Amino acid sequence: MRVLHVSNMWPAPGMPHFGVFVEAQIDSLRRLGITCEVVHARRDYLGLRRRTREALESDAFDLVHAHFGYTAAVVADVCSRSRTPLLVSYCGGDINGEEGRERTEIIPNGVDLDCFVRTSRDRARARLGWDDAVVVLFGGRRLDPTKNYRLAEAAVQQLTARGMQAKLIPLEGVPHDQVPVWLSAADVVLLTSLREGSPNIVKEAMACDSPVVAVPVGDVAWLLEGVANSRLCSYDPKSVADGIAKVLTAESGGGREKIRALGLDSDSVARKLEALYLKILGRASP
Repeated sequence: MRVLHVSNMWPAPGMPHFGVFVEAQIDSLRRLGITCEVVHARRDYLGLRRRTREALESDAFDLVHAHFGYTAAVVADVCSRSRTPLLVSYCGGDINGEEGRERTEIIPNGVDLDCFVRTSRDRARARLGWDDAVVVLFGGRRLDPTKNYRLAEAAVQQLTARGMQAKLIPLEGVPHDQVPVWLSAADVVLLTSLREGSPNIVKEAMACDSPVVAVPVGDVAWLLEGVANSRLCSYDPKSVADGIAKVLTAESGGGREKIRALGLDSDSVARKLEALYLKILGRASP
C-alpha cells in the first residue's frame, strides 16, 4: 500500500515539537510495511497544494492522508481530480459541528513505548542539572493561551506559600527523543489546557509512569481513570495545588499498563489506521 501524507506541521530546527506526533505516526505505519511519502509545508498552503499535485501526477498512491482540516481543504480538489481517496485527520480545534460524523472514526495518537520508558529520577536529574526542588513540568508552551500557563503559575505559587520548594518548568524546545528524560526527572507533569483532543504529553507521561495532574479536558478523564499516581482537578489554583501535593505521596505506576490496556501504544494505533485505510479502499484487513 502506498500512502501520500500531507501536513502543515513537521519538526524543524528550533521547533523540534512542531508536528512531531505526525512524524511518529508515519514512522509507525512504515514499520507495518506501508510505503509512506510525505509532503509538508508550514503556512505555504499554495506550495503544499502544488507539491501534492506534482506528487500525485508523478507517482501512483492508493490514498492521501491529510493531517489537519486546513491541509485537507487545500488539497481536496487535487485528490478529487486524480481520483485518489482522501482521509483527513482532525486534531481537535480544526473540526466543528456535526457534519460528516457518520463517516468519522476516533483514533487517538499512540505513544512509542520503546522510546517512552522511565529511567531513574536521580540519573535523569543529573543529566539535566536539576537540584532537589519539587519540579512541576508544564506540558505546553507558555505563550500559547490555550495551554493556560497562568493557572499553572498560580498553583505553584500556592505550593510555595505552603512552604514547598517547588519549581514550574515548561517543556519547551526539547528534542522529542529527550522528552522521556524530562518526564522521568519531573516530580509531576501538569496539564491545565483550556482545549485539547487527546493530549500526547499525558500519554507520554503515563508511558513513563510519571505522576500526572490535569484538568478534565479532551479525553484526559478517560486516560487517567484508575491510574494511581494521577489526579484530576478543576480550573482553580487551589484544586491544582492540592492535586500536585497528593500525587507526590501517591502510589507509583499504573500509567504504562493503562496505555497498553487502551491500545494506545503506537503499534496498536498504526494497525487501526491500516485497517481504516483498507476499509476506505474496499480491501480486507490482513
